[in-house]
Amino acid sequence: RSSLAEATTPSSTAINDTVSLVENIAFPDDDLDADELGGTVTWSLPQRHGHVTAFSIYLVAGGGWNYKTAARIGIPVGTNFGAVPINTRYQPHTHLAVYSQSWLEEQTTPAVLPLSDVLGSVLQITMLDDDLDPQEVGGRATWLPPTDEARVQEYVLYLTIGTLARDPRSYTGSTEPAGVHNTFFMDIPKGNYHYLAIFSKSALAEQSTPVTTLLADVEAHATSVVFEDLDLDTGDFGGDVTWQPDGDVLYVTHYAVYLARTDALGTARSQLGAGVLVGTNMLSIEADVAVQAYSHVVVYAASASAEQTTPTTIVASDYAVLISGISLEDDDFDAGELGGYITWNSPVDPASRAIEYNISLTADPSGAGALDALDILPAGTNFLYMYPDVALGIQTDITVFARSALAEQTTPATGSIVDLSVLAEQVAL
Repeated sequence: RSSLAEATTPSSTAINDTVSLVENIAFPDDDLDADELGGTVTWSLPQRHGHVTAFSIYLVAGGGWNYKTAARIGIPVGTNFGAVPINTRYQPHTHLAVYSQSWLEEQTTPAVLPLSDVLGSVLQITMLDDDLDPQEVGGRATWLPPTDEARVQEYVLYLTIGTLARDPRSYTGSTEPAGVHNTFFMDIPKGNYHYLAIFSKSALAEQSTPVTTLLADVEAHATSVVFEDLDLDTGDFGGDVTWQPDGDVLYVTHYAVYLARTDALGTARSQLGAGVLVGTNMLSIEADVAVQAYSHVVVYAASASAEQTTPTTIVASDYAVLISGISLEDDDFDAGELGGYITWNSPVDPASRAIEYNISLTADPSGAGALDALDILPAGTNFLYMYPDVALGIQTDITVFARSALAEQTTPATGSIVDLSVLAEQVAL
């Protein structure tokens, strides 16, 4: 162009419009909460990418994508992926957009992908507290899977104070993989927690908003436990353990009774019999159960899942009847024959559990050998008259066994027999 006019025949060059749209965009939503997005976006390079210097990810909506929220900008060429941060708001966005950028500026028309919000929350939690201890919860929790379980990797269970994500929580120790829709835990301290919460977890993160169900702390135990030892030997137990049910008896399947050592919490225990059905409220202990170091009788309430960890306890006292001072005043003066008063010292106990005494002659002071029974007398009696001419035979001792309503002693009180023989001398007619 001169000062006079513009040339009528210009110089020219062809215009080349470069289009650099990424291809094969993929965005699986790994934020499992409603109305929230998160996860990794991937794509393939544009066919023409020589002028591309970076990529940016936005969430967009509206005509011409004029409403957009940056998720990640300045991603180098060749990386071909970027993250949408967890807890990114879904609404009002409708699409995910990947913009190519040259040295000059970012393109105005991106490659887009319609958004899909994955909801991974479980459905219909059921939890029945089978832990019968106060302030403890446990049992089997079940739930229905989310409508779309594809992005779920695990289910994590907590106790929570409230239903919101920010509420304090305590891990139950239970995590189950996708496809498993139940779990079991016991002895979890309830504290101030009121809800069982299930957080679905993807490869990216755990949900921030769980599904919850209200907890009910079930409590049941035995009360008024009584044990009266009717085995009258030292070092042996026997008799009835009785109790009364208390609490949420509906959840109790049976009671278990043990002898326990050291303390009242069932430490170093030995079970007595089998489980006792609800409503029976009694267990009969056979005679001759060794006391050993056992100091308590403990009664546990048990549910379908487990026994409680804290039983009802009472001290187990070993009751024994100790007879002493057995002697025979032999008034039958024939050799090899006995007769006269057998006497002994009975315990002075108005509440004695003995009801009878069994008096016999024996050749075995332990009472384990054969016995020649003499008589059975009411407890408290302290003598027996033995008529003369009772053959001594091989017998060496007198035994007195105390007998309760349960059983006779296995170890009697004993006294040695002295056969008094008097012969006249120098008889003359």
